Amino acid sequence: MLAPSTFAPPAAPASLRLRRYKWPGMPWERLQGRRRTVALATAGVIAVAAAAILVAVLSGRQDTPSVSGAPKDVVTTVTQFESALAGRDWAGICNRLYAKKARAAAGGAHCPSALAQSAGGLRDPRVKIVSVVVRGQAATVTVAASVNGKPPVTDAIQLVRENGQYRIASAGTG
Repeated sequence: MLAPSTFAPPAAPASLRLRRYKWPGMPWERLQGRRRTVALATAGVIAVAAAAILVAVLSGRQDTPSVSGAPKDVVTTVTQFESALAGRDWAGICNRLYAKKARAAAGGAHCPSALAQSAGGLRDPRVKIVSVVVRGQAATVTVAASVNGKPPVTDAIQLVRENGQYRIASAGTG
């Protein structure tokens, strides 16, 4: 048996060895320089495209960032409001989401029917939360709101804490 240090693989036949082909009128170094330039340009384009995709994905996030505590309660109330509007749940808005003063201002016991009349024509409501500011028992949520497929409008929703949860005191004050 041969020792590993003395073993050498057989050389490939000359017909199978890699050759440097020369194109007529183009020196090998020039061809190699062009290949290197094309490879570097391709790598640069790929890197720029990857960076652009990463920036687009990170800046185009549509989900709400995770929050906790009072801001989370405020965000929950606003998302429930959007769902109730989309589902035309006027009684739910009046009974679960409106503060006492807002419910009284919206018709008191007749709040659901008053909301149905005033907001019944709204279709496809969309609310994107822009910012949340909580100060003690009150909160202000700035939203970009759109209905009926129209462009969004920046607005503010005022909330107050009642019975342990944030409720809507007024909407559309911005």
